[in-house]
Formats: sequence, C-alpha cells, structure tokens
Amino acid sequence: MFYTWDMLSEYQEIIELLDQTPVFSHLDESELNNLSGLCKTEVYKPGEIIFDFDDPSEAMYILKEGEVALFLDGHSYQGRFASLHQGDVFGEEALIFDNPRYYQAVAEKETVLLSLTAENYLYIADELPGVEDRLEVLIRSRALSARVSLPWLQSDEHVHVMTRRH
Repeated sequence: MFYTWDMLSEYQEIIELLDQTPVFSHLDESELNNLSGLCKTEVYKPGEIIFDFDDPSEAMYILKEGEVALFLDGHSYQGRFASLHQGDVFGEEALIFDNPRYYQAVAEKETVLLSLTAENYLYIADELPGVEDRLEVLIRSRALSARVSLPWLQSDEHVHVMTRRH
C-alpha cells in the first residue's frame, strides 16, 4: 500500500491522541498502532447531534478538535452535565454495554472526533490489557456524575473518575 506524508502525519496524530487518552495511555506502541487502524475520523457542524437519547450505543468518541456538550434532558443549561474539549472521551459505554444512550451529545463548534465502534473494539479487545477495567471505571463515574449534584464542578469541567476514600 502507498502512503503519503499527510496520511502518515494523520496516522501519527491518531496514535498520539490515543496515547493521551486515559483509557488507552497504558498501552504500548504496538497496541496503539493496532488500535489506531480501527478508528475513524468524523466531522460535525455546530449544533449537530452526534447521538441522541435512546440511540443504539455503537461507538466511543475521542474529541480531536472542537467542543461537545452532553445533555440529560434536552438542550437546556440545567440538562447539561458535561462540556468536553480536546482529548476528552465520551460514548465509552458502547464498547462494553449494548444499552441505548441515556444522554445526548451535541457539537458546540466545528468538531472533529475519532470514533471506535463496538464491533472494532471487540475485534481487538483481547489484545488490549486493562482497557475494559478502565472503561468500566469511566462509565460508572460518568453515570454517577450525571445523577448527583456536584456544586463545586465548574461549567468547563467534567468528571473522569469518581472514587471514595475511607
């Protein structure tokens, strides 16, 4: 196969983005290379819905450029539970669970996402040690942060991991 400099540059950007994502940051170079080949770039316009309530969970997304808002009940400020920026992950529940979406994701600006479908993840999951454990923590933390009030959380912040210490 023939590769151009632009293709190699984009491929390297995908690997770097995956490496900076907490779910995949522990993987070695070979594992990241294999995973990057299964990811797809998607572009959304401002206001475009990436996925809606009750949509099938088909892919996880990593925000490459732009901003995404997550809502529990429509496009209201009260319904917004996360504002996401470059490097943030969302839709991760699609890789483990086959449940419909319980929230809505909307592009706030021109947005470029890296998507990993559940089908592609399952193809390579056995070769990615520790990823499923990290996904479960992220999924449970996001679900909890969407259900409880966190008055200290600023509008430009969101929860990645919630833990309890005795």
